[in-house]
Order: sequence, then C-alpha cells, then structure tokens
Amino acid sequence: RLANFEPLLTSMVISLSTLERDYLTASIEARERAQRARRWAQIGLVVIAVVGFALAVIAFDGQQRAQAEARISRSRELAAASLTRQTQVDLALLLSLEALRTEDTYEARNALLTTLGANPRLAGIIALPAGAIRGMALDADGRPIYAARSGNLLIADTSVSFGTALNTVSASADGTQIAAAGGDGMIHFVDARGAATFPPIQASPEAIRALAWSPDGTVIASGGDDGMIRLWDVETGELIHALSDHTDVVWSLLFNPHDGRLYSASADRTIRVWDAGSGESLGTLEAHTNWVLTLALSPDGSRMASGGADNTIRLWDTETGDLLATLSGHSDWIRALAFNADGAILASGSADHSVGIWDMATGDGERLRGHPGDVWSVAFLPDGRLITVGDGMAALTWDAAAQSRLQVAAQPVTDQPIQSFALTNDGAVVVGVGSQIGISQAGQEVVLIGDQGGMITDVRSSPNGGRIATASANGVITLWNAATQARIRELRPNVDVIQQIAFSPDGAWIAAAGGDGVSVRDVETGEEIARYAAPALSVKFAPGGGVLVVGERDGRIRLWDIDEDDPHVLTGHSEGVISLIFSPDGARLVSTGRDYAVLVWAYPSLDLLYRLEGHEDWVASAAFSADGRVLATADHLGVIRLWDMERGLLLGTPIQASDGWINRLIRRGDDLLSAGEDGVIRVWRLDLSAWTEIGCGLAGRN
Repeated sequence: RLANFEPLLTSMVISLSTLERDYLTASIEARERAQRARRWAQIGLVVIAVVGFALAVIAFDGQQRAQAEARISRSRELAAASLTRQTQVDLALLLSLEALRTEDTYEARNALLTTLGANPRLAGIIALPAGAIRGMALDADGRPIYAARSGNLLIADTSVSFGTALNTVSASADGTQIAAAGGDGMIHFVDARGAATFPPIQASPEAIRALAWSPDGTVIASGGDDGMIRLWDVETGELIHALSDHTDVVWSLLFNPHDGRLYSASADRTIRVWDAGSGESLGTLEAHTNWVLTLALSPDGSRMASGGADNTIRLWDTETGDLLATLSGHSDWIRALAFNADGAILASGSADHSVGIWDMATGDGERLRGHPGDVWSVAFLPDGRLITVGDGMAALTWDAAAQSRLQVAAQPVTDQPIQSFALTNDGAVVVGVGSQIGISQAGQEVVLIGDQGGMITDVRSSPNGGRIATASANGVITLWNAATQARIRELRPNVDVIQQIAFSPDGAWIAAAGGDGVSVRDVETGEEIARYAAPALSVKFAPGGGVLVVGERDGRIRLWDIDEDDPHVLTGHSEGVISLIFSPDGARLVSTGRDYAVLVWAYPSLDLLYRLEGHEDWVASAAFSADGRVLATADHLGVIRLWDMERGLLLGTPIQASDGWINRLIRRGDDLLSAGEDGVIRVWRLDLSAWTEIGCGLAGRN
C-alpha cells in the first residue's frame, strides 16, 4: 500500500498537506530501515553459515588428521611389537601384517620384510586350535596328526578327545592306524579320520611317554614313567613281552624294519637294543651323560640318531653299535629327531626353541628359529619339507634350502657370467656373455645371436624396446632388431674402452662413456652430436633428454646441457660412479659407486637427499619400484638391499641374492630382475601388494 502512495510526494496534480507528507516520508524511511535490517540479517545468516561450514570443515579435517595420526601411531606400535618377537615368527608376521593393514608406514613395511627375511627356510605357518603339542605323526597321505597336552588328537579338521593329557602319538608304517597315549597309561587307536579301530589298552599304571608300531602293524610297543617296555597285540590287546631292564623313564622307542630290532631310550642315560620277536636284550649303547629323550632311524636302517638332556646328538652304527659321531650346537635338551627321505639330512627339535638341520655328510648344522617354546616333534613331509611343532599355537614348515621369499624365479640361462642384460618389448632377455650376444625366451637357455668382436661391457634396450644396443671393450656399439635379432648397424664413437651406454628418452641418440670421455651419437646416421672430455664409468640421459649425466672415475658427477659446455658438478662419492638412474617420476637421481655408497639427489635442484650406506663392495646397479617408493641396489658380493625412498632407510634385511657379483638390476612391471657372475637371471617381487600376499600366504591368512 505504501508503494501506491509514494508517487504523491512528487505529484504535480495532488497536493499533500505537511502532515500527510511527513507521515508518508516517515513511512518510507521505516520501510527502508526494515529492508536494511532484513539485508543485514540475511548477511549475518550467510556469514554464520559460512563460518559454521568453515568450522565444520576445520573440525572434520582435524578429526581426519587425528585419526590418521592415530592410525600411523598404531601402525608403528604394531611394527615395533613385531620386531621384538622375531623368535615367535607366527606372531611377528601377524603383527607386521596388521601394522600394514592399519596404515602403510615405513615401520610396517620394514617389520614385514624383516620377518620375511629372518627365516629364509620357513615355508608356512599352520595355525592349530590347541597349543602345547607333544607329539606328531604322519598319516598315509603324509598329513600331520598332532597330540596335544589338552587331551585332543588333531586329525585334519577333526579333534578327538581322550580326556587325558597326551604325550605321544605314532602312526603305523602304512599310515592307516594311529595310536595315542598320555597321562592315564591308556593306548587309544583310531584311523586317519579319527574313528576308533581297536579297543584301547590299559598299558601302564603310570604315564606313557613313547609308542612305536612294529613294521607289519600288528604290534604296538609302549614305554613310560614306570621304566617298563611292553609289547602288545593290537587286535587282541594281549601283552606279548614286558621288558624291564631300564631303571628310569622310557622316553622313546623305535623298530628297525631291516633287522627286527627294537631300540629304547631312557632317563637312565642308556639306549637298549632288543630282539623284537623274542624280547631278548641284545645290548646297551652308552654315551649320553644325561637322559636320552629321542631316537631316529635312517631310511636304510644303518644309522640311528639319539638326542638327550646333555644337549647332544649321537650317531650310531646299528650293525656294530659303534658311536659314529657327536653333534653339538643346541643349548638345551634335544626332544625330537627325524631323518629325511634319503638320510642325507637329520632334523632336531630342542628345548632351546630352535630346530636343527644337520648335514650327515659333513656333520655341519644350522639352527632355525621361529617357535616360542620347546620343539617337541619334527618330521619330514612327502614333498621334502620339514614340519615342526611344540609349545605354541602353530606348526611350522621349512624348506630344504634357504631362499628369499621375495624371489619368484631363478633361471639359469648360461654357464658363463652375464656382463649385462636388457629386456625386449616382448619380454625376452638379451644378455652379454663374453664377446657373444644371446637371447633367452621365457627363462630358457640363452641362444647366441652374434659376436661383438670384443668383451661385452653393456647391453641396453631402446625406450620402446624395439632395439637393443650392445657395447664392447673394443669401442664398438652394435644395434640389433629386438624382434628379428638381426644386426642393424655398428657405431664407432671413438671412445676408449666403452664402459656404459645410454639411449636418449626418444631413442634418437645414444651416449657412450669410456676412459677418455663421452660421445653422443645420432642412432640413424652415426653423426656425433656432442663430446665431453671426462674419464667416465657411467652415463644417463635426464628426463626430457636435454641433459646428460656422467659418472666419472674420480667420483664426480657432471650434468651437461647438450647445448652448453659448462656442466654442473656434483661431489659426494670418493671413488668412481658405476651407475646412474632416475626415479619413475624423474624427481630423483640415484648414483652408486666403487666407494660402496648410494647417493640420492633431488632433481632438478640437485640437493643431496640421502646417503645410503651398508654395502660392503662396489654397488654396481640400482632400480626403482614402479611407484618410486622403493629403491633396490646390488653389489659385487651378490647382496641386494631395499631402501625406503620416503625415509631413506633400509627395508628389512639384506638379501644374499647370489654367491657371485651382480652387475645389473632391471625393473619389469612390479618385478625386479638381477643377473651377474653365476649366469642366473633371478626375478624378485618389488611391490607392497606382493609382499603382503607372501606374508599372508606364509601365515595362512587371507
């Protein structure tokens, strides 16, 4: 309504009185004040909303940061706990995996790789529903059966309870019958599915510690705390013999299928030999100075091993009874022994929480750690792996030979040293062997494709993998067609003893570094683009191709702009720089040298970020993971080290990758390839997902 009267203030037709004019003017001013108030209120609401939103964002961001910091802190705590429990390998592994799941930190990666590297023979961890396993036997299919102190016999996915603590379990020779006994002196019989077979036998008024089946599976021998050995007919339950010569606990029994003898080991420090058929005592073997706890027979029956509370293993000739050797190395009681299938290896389990691996030809031993307590039983599986159990909630399996779990494959492609190698775009490996060039497809033996006329010093592939360049000590670079293996042309850069070559990023140029300098040539015409007078060992084009990086004999690194003569000089190495490499994003330059050092530089600022030390010989090569977070370096002692590039710290433990020198590392996808003196190309896993997969597989977890 006010809007309808407002034009009257300026109307020439209608004249308003002073009162009317004042009233109308006051009304307009009141309206304007109200409008201004509404506008300020709206502005205030907007400001409040903006401030509130900003505060919410800040609070949310703060909460996110706090949660991230909490995850990082928790990850580091779990990783630290893993590193302090390396003797409990199952727990250490699970802690490191949980640390990685919580947050991907350096500490978590380091804990996982340290655990994976700490037990190179460890093949697997089998979680068990019951702890304190006191005995183990193998069924007809080679599957382990466990006797637990809880009174449970663990057979595959079945648990059979006998209501008494079990001390021992034994399988018949064909693995179809299982006998278990414990604290109540009763022998129980089941098949490989856990179903009862023969009626139980009350074999002793005291605890039974040892059981053994006769070779034909008709007789079971028992021994225990009362010092008696009893032989029973398993079908009728009748006592056949009661042998009473021992004066203390009988801890172990075994039949020799080759001569019909029974052997018994006792806390009276003796091993007694019996005729299993007649029960006649045939003799006593004495050498141990404390309880004899365990016996094992070689597959051919010619040797017997005994172990005891004197911490030694004794080897006996079963025909003569002569003591052949004494093996020492454990620091506590020997509780278990087992020979492998050919008798070349003897395994031992000890109260010092370790597993022993003994070479029967030399007597040399190796101790494996991973159990949290006493190792009570050991056995070799049909596939040659060793399985061990004891105190704790897991059985451990071990490989016959130590090998880094990061190694995927080892492919012997030649019986000669590989001086250098490169990859073609179809995945083939081109190697330099002596003066010969060879190619290996899918890990097969090298097929020679040509002779360089001089010792091969370097092999490189063009950026697209379509060409291979080989350099030799006689100063010749040869270009090859990667697909057809045909020789394309030779380049002679007039460099004394070419040490290393490098393609430019576009593949149009190739640089050759040698004793009297560096020459850059056009790949197609051979025309020299540039030459630098610097005694060089290594060369690399920077990303973009306009800068050439040269590693010199005196340890200096020069960065030459192709169009300029004044290089930038980096100092840090005290001896020759052997290799140069850029990170996948081009932000870092890595140099390795004869001074055993690895230097990491920011690029293009050229600030020194890290000096990585620990190698004990020339560091010949380096390679980045696909994401640039991990750097691998290899030396002339055959050792590969992995480094975290966010922290500049060693990841895990050094890997003894080869017994000879390693000359070259190359990344292929998420894998790392190495080669050197032994003529073997090895493939390694270089990414976190693979490490996690290996850890989960080892731990038996998804």
